[in-house]
This record gives sequence, structure tokens and C-alpha cells, in this order.
Amino acid sequence: MHISLIFRTFAVSKKRPRPRQQPLSLTLTPEAPIGVSPKNLKHTHGDQQGAPSTMKKIQYSLALMANPIHEGDPKKAYANLQLTGVVGTRELAQHIIEHGSTFSRGTIEGIISDLGVCVREFILQGYKVVLGTIGSLEPEIKSSGAISLEAFTESNIEDYYVNFRPSDDLSGLRADAEFEQTTTRAAQKATLKAQKAGETTADWTPKDDEEEQEEPEP
Repeated sequence: MHISLIFRTFAVSKKRPRPRQQPLSLTLTPEAPIGVSPKNLKHTHGDQQGAPSTMKKIQYSLALMANPIHEGDPKKAYANLQLTGVVGTRELAQHIIEHGSTFSRGTIEGIISDLGVCVREFILQGYKVVLGTIGSLEPEIKSSGAISLEAFTESNIEDYYVNFRPSDDLSGLRADAEFEQTTTRAAQKATLKAQKAGETTADWTPKDDEEEQEEPEP
């Protein structure tokens, strides 16, 4: 029997349709920011004596979007998250060391890798796994209906997956989050291309199928 594991979250939000926009034009100046993301991950927390934090602010861009239910209503401005970057196992291990861990990066990476293997073993036995300040992983089952209790067989089970419920530390993050507005990734790329070409204006047309949360280029 084949069992697929799919991580799902309880935090479900309805994705708003992207607006159709006209081509945009930007006049460049020598000081025009490009919004290039930093490549090196740095330790960003204050010390235990309450030193001020130097955590990066969360960037977002704005877009005018129509109400999909009431199409006649005027468009409203909404925020689109712009990812700062992607943190992998190696970067996470290095960050743990910077928090004062005495374990080597290789040891921490190995523990994280083994953790995934062990969690999978417990999930496949029907256990709920609680990972301290991270949250809990709880198995769920999906099945198709049978006409009677007697008619139901294991073949009616269509999926077996994992629901993730964040811990208190990873819930209600709005109060601790700081934000700053930036341009869209499309605008940043067009600006950079224009500056490299020695041009004073940049034109770009957002694509309808462009992802709202684009990953920055490495």
C-alpha cells in the first residue's frame, strides 16, 4: 500500500486574484534603490541583557486588486509579501551555532536530517509528534465514502498526510513583525536591467500568472 505524506497547515487564506495592470514606467536616478537581497545570513537577535534587535524588516509591495465578488466596487490596495530569502539546513545549523550551541555544524545538520526520518517513522505508526517551540505534526486520513460500513475497505483510503499546528511561539507573529514597503520583484529586475544598460527609465508589465511571493534570486 502506498502512503503519501503531505504537509498541510491550519492557517488557510483565500488567495486574491492578481490585478490586471497597464505597463508601468519608472524614471531612474543614480540613487534609485534596486532592492537586492543580501546573500549572507547574519545573526540578528539581541543579547540576553535586552540589547536591541537588528532583525531585518519584512518587505512587501502593493497592488491594486478588484473585489472578485463585487466586481463593480473600486479597487483597493493590498500588500504582497516579498520573501527575504530561503534558509536551508546548512544556514539554520550555522544560525544555531551563533546562538551559542557547542555542537558542530555537521552534527546539527545530521540531527535535523535524522529528525525528519524519525518523525516520518512515528507518523507512519499513527503518532502525533510535538516539536517543542516549533509546533505539532498530527497525522490525518482521507477516504472516499462507501455505501455501507460493510462495503468500506482499505482501498477507500485515498490519502494519509500531516497537519502542522504551529506552537505559541510561531503563532500571533503580527505583534513582533516589522515591515517596510518595497517595489515588486518585476520592478526591481527591470530597474536593474535598465541601470546596467545606462537607461534612465524602466518599463515592465506584471504577468497575470506571476507568483505573489517570489523567491529572490540567489
